[in-house]
Amino acid sequence: MDTALTTAVILYLVLRHEVAPTSASCHCGGFAPLITDVDNAQVFASPHETHHSPARSKNSGESWWAKNYNGSFDSPWIGVDFTTNRIIAGVATSSSFDADGVETFSIDYRLDGSDIWINHTDADGNITVNTADHVQQIDS
Repeated sequence: MDTALTTAVILYLVLRHEVAPTSASCHCGGFAPLITDVDNAQVFASPHETHHSPARSKNSGESWWAKNYNGSFDSPWIGVDFTTNRIIAGVATSSSFDADGVETFSIDYRLDGSDIWINHTDADGNITVNTADHVQQIDS
């Protein structure tokens, strides 16, 4: 990748789940803040609940929730425009204590100025589908 010509990478997560709203947050120590050096306008998503905007997912303990249309979460996704090349060290997902949340996710990216999304693939060229390891919030 020619970094002189590439000024931005946009990360796009395609989230897959069964029944529950999708939450892009972490209720655990060691992950705060989750996304650094990013303005709220650089975080965007598929339709979401009014009080759970995508920008809330930047910080541990807050969440983004996909919009539920008639009991169906139609391919929810969340994206971040990093504006510069970044190495993504990990993706943290969680669910509320009474919800299933994200089951699997894939990562797509695109280069600045391009409308073409590129699937993250393994060494053999297969699209990488990740299993979400939830951090389950426990109410005491």
